[in-house]
Amino acid sequence: MNAEKQKLQTHVEEFMQRDPRKVMESDTVYDAIEILKQNQISAVPVVDKSDCLVGILSVSDLLGRLQTASQTLKVDFPMYEDCFWVSEMIQHTFGTDKVATAMTPVPATAAPNDTLQQVAKLMLENHVHHVPIVGEQMSLLGIVSSFDVVRLAADGGLS
Repeated sequence: MNAEKQKLQTHVEEFMQRDPRKVMESDTVYDAIEILKQNQISAVPVVDKSDCLVGILSVSDLLGRLQTASQTLKVDFPMYEDCFWVSEMIQHTFGTDKVATAMTPVPATAAPNDTLQQVAKLMLENHVHHVPIVGEQMSLLGIVSSFDVVRLAADGGLS
């Protein structure tokens, strides 16, 4: 096996982010957004009380909800379309929703002994930028983002 192929066979546990920021499914969307902003990340794993993965909340999930609300507003309440206070009301209302209502349930996941190549394929096949790494019974061990793969390549880990 040549050096390039060997590097693609690197196990995820060697470069995954350990102990990633996470939220509980009972946390509010507002709290999750604050974690995303403060940590400059675009997704956060969602766990239950046993720290088992139940979903993932991404910026894409949040944008999808906002787009749906905006379309509903235009169709059902066109006279309020340009009202700033309506936008504020929507944002405030979403903020109090529980993360479980906005997350993607049952996201694509990988195991610590899966390879970089397997995780990259998983990202492509599922059109995602984040793959939670789980152990037995879906316990959250870490996360790999497309940014991690880019960082690995930029640091010479793939050359």
